[in-house]
Amino acid sequence: MVLVSIGSLGLFLAWKRTGNYDVDFFIKIIGWIMLGFSIYGIIDLTQWITK
Repeated sequence: MVLVSIGSLGLFLAWKRTGNYDVDFFIKIIGWIMLGFSIYGIIDLTQWITK
């Protein structure tokens, strides 16, 4: 549940546009890192459950 909420927040940050290109660049990086972390965590948890 926590990983899904982190992933949705990361996806929101990756798609968010403020109009300031410098801020958008850093927000997108943070969003993609959060999304990648949550996807990795969900895949790792499902492999642990299925073993």
